[in-house]
Amino acid sequence: MTRRRTRMVAVGAAALVGAALLGGCSSPPEKRRAEVPARLCWDAFAGSEVDPFLPDGERVSSDPRTPFELYGIRKSATCVVYLDGNNHFMATARRQLGAFDLDWSTWEKAGGTPLDVGEQGLIWDSGTVTYFFCEKPDSRDKIELSLDGSIRDDVPKTRRLLTELTKKYLAFAEKKLGCSVTPEASPSSR
Repeated sequence: MTRRRTRMVAVGAAALVGAALLGGCSSPPEKRRAEVPARLCWDAFAGSEVDPFLPDGERVSSDPRTPFELYGIRKSATCVVYLDGNNHFMATARRQLGAFDLDWSTWEKAGGTPLDVGEQGLIWDSGTVTYFFCEKPDSRDKIELSLDGSIRDDVPKTRRLLTELTKKYLAFAEKKLGCSVTPEASPSSR
């Protein structure tokens, strides 16, 4: 090999080694917005409605742990929306049999303030809870609905979006459960 060719090979090898070393020092790739499914949680919410609660990441998945059926064997239903395996949004529903009083103390301690959705509701910085009466031919049950989620560093936006979603969730639950609600007492008409 000629001297000139040897030098070119050495310079080329050094350039490759330098590029590899510099590549190892570069910052990690930026996270991107994950694609959110069109519908989530029993089809109660559009993906675009839940999207603001999700930070940047790779993969969104929804885990409706139980079907939205509160009048069969189960008396409750939960759906969790994950981003890269971490819980970022949750919807729950629970049917209460007979007369009962909701224990609001936990939510009030979390800074809960009244929310005018349903018969009685509360909202705090990362969630809501409300209930309504579901009338069936042979029963009148209280259905408790709650949402959990937050938008980092934006409490006003979190509260506004959670209020909107709670109204939609209430309408979804009334329809899905086949509840009869008289117009005067209709929680969704508030």
